[in-house]
Amino acid sequence: MNLKLIAISAAFISGLTAAGAAADGVVDYFNADFTAGVPTGVTVSDEDGQKLHFLMIQAGFDQGDSWKIFTERPSGNKYVASPSMHETANTPADDRLALPEIFLRGGGTRLRWKIRSINEQSNTPSTYSIIVNGQTVVDKAEAPVGRTWQENVISLEKFQGERVNIVFVNNTTNGEVLALDDIVVSGMPGAATVSLVPGEYALSNDGFQIGATFTASSTIPVTSVGLSCQIDGTTYTAETDGLNLVDGASTELMIDQIFNIELGSSISYSVTPYVNGEPYDVMTCTTTQLSFMPRKRVLVEEVTGMWCGWCPLGIVALDSLHMRYGDDVIPIAIHINAGADVLALDDYAVALKQQGAPSGLFDRTKETGEPLVLVTSGPIERYVMDRGGFGSLAEECFAKLPDAEINIEVTDRGFRMVEVTTSTRFVKNPDSSYRIAMVLVEDGVWNRNYYQNNYLASFPNRAPVGNFTFLPEVITSNFAFDHVARAVVDNAYFGLEGSVPDELVAGQEYNFTKRITIPGGVNVEKSKIVAMLIDDSTGAVVNACQVSTADPAGIVGVGADDCDERVVVTPGSGAVVIEADGMVAASLIDVSGRTVVSASGNGTVTLTAPRGLYILQTSRQTRRVML
Repeated sequence: MNLKLIAISAAFISGLTAAGAAADGVVDYFNADFTAGVPTGVTVSDEDGQKLHFLMIQAGFDQGDSWKIFTERPSGNKYVASPSMHETANTPADDRLALPEIFLRGGGTRLRWKIRSINEQSNTPSTYSIIVNGQTVVDKAEAPVGRTWQENVISLEKFQGERVNIVFVNNTTNGEVLALDDIVVSGMPGAATVSLVPGEYALSNDGFQIGATFTASSTIPVTSVGLSCQIDGTTYTAETDGLNLVDGASTELMIDQIFNIELGSSISYSVTPYVNGEPYDVMTCTTTQLSFMPRKRVLVEEVTGMWCGWCPLGIVALDSLHMRYGDDVIPIAIHINAGADVLALDDYAVALKQQGAPSGLFDRTKETGEPLVLVTSGPIERYVMDRGGFGSLAEECFAKLPDAEINIEVTDRGFRMVEVTTSTRFVKNPDSSYRIAMVLVEDGVWNRNYYQNNYLASFPNRAPVGNFTFLPEVITSNFAFDHVARAVVDNAYFGLEGSVPDELVAGQEYNFTKRITIPGGVNVEKSKIVAMLIDDSTGAVVNACQVSTADPAGIVGVGADDCDERVVVTPGSGAVVIEADGMVAASLIDVSGRTVVSASGNGTVTLTAPRGLYILQTSRQTRRVML
């Protein structure tokens, strides 16, 4: 039988206190949630040297492993685990996880952690001890088998003012797996708090300095501060004295050295701050130099269909993404199966190798067939966006810094033609080639013959999913589709030739212009142009943007500012008057592209039409008018 790593829990360990909310003013001296792996300075060792049982190998450990990072499913939470089962029975483990040396500089110091046993073969819990500066403060405590993480906290007040070495020891005999997460050492900040500068990113083309901000956290005066920075074996220092900082007053101290690295590259370093001559804990940081900080937008290409009874899950998931992220999520709904869906763009889905519905492709790097994930909460089943659904994939995409930013504007050229201009900037000198693809998307697409199959109506015992739980199994009236892909410009699914230059320099802006004719049958007032920047080498979408073809903020009028014609519109009159020196020829065009009225004359022309929004086209200008 395979031993699977699953999330389990238990009651609080006897003799330990349940962790609570941190008191005001408490800061973390050390925090390890293992999201980015085993933190710098944490060391692990296999002191027992025993050969692991084959069930431990099946669980994902290798011979010689003492502590190893694993990921919970479906939550994605990362934690560290230690094997507790060996080929030789009745022999205890001795696997150690040691934190870096920590300075307990203030009062109220505590150690918090989460722990649990992961078992499939028995109910025997794993055991562990905690050693602080050679003293055993937790001795062979049990990590019970259960369904949730166990939270614990102990006081470290007896070690206040000391530099401590904290070691977690897996000393289980005949157990299975011991799991550990969220180790936090906290306390009052002492004389000052320290934050490194610039931090994760340095936005500059000309290099950056490393330093720190020191903020006094008590009435104890901070009279001197210093820094010792180690980079690739070289030490850089800075110090200043003659200060008198108390109660929130701060000062910034920078190392003189300018670090100028290639844009997009990173350097890692460690810094030891000094306050009043006392060294604080070593702080580690990795700084990436960028020309600017790009705005990240995530593209979601959702495959759907009227005929698909589960596709309302995708509709609700897209709405939920918009509620959570706003316009930073850009959805495109690709309908498939032209025989059963008149909105289908089958070639689009085939090009992306997306044949199943519902499904979602995020930035063309991550995909799922579960827009929402069904979970059980007591007697009720409900759908959630996270736990592997659209929400989880969006989070993963937002977590990655894009190599570039792309923006877009639209110029109305009249007669259902728009001119789209994209501007692209790269945060570093690219080492790949790129292209821009464009998709025409329409909201509020409705026809009396449209329908939507709805399997969500068949499960009354599930928590409501949007309004679909209360709608019929086949929705045939008053249902409009949003984000519908209506056309891929030039059928260039992977980008337009020449849309991005071959030679690119970080920080420079590159523009590309493309004229697009909006097909008849597509409502200009409810349409958008989506532009996506695609990495040629991987096919991934680096970034994306969109603009409404009817949004005054995105539409640029042609000739309206510099034209020698004067346009007068009296709201509610149903008329527009065009005045000019010489001959005037003008037309009003409705949103479907139909010319409603035309006229010409010398000096003044009046056009009348039913109230509504029109495109006014003359020989000198094109603009929108509301009658």
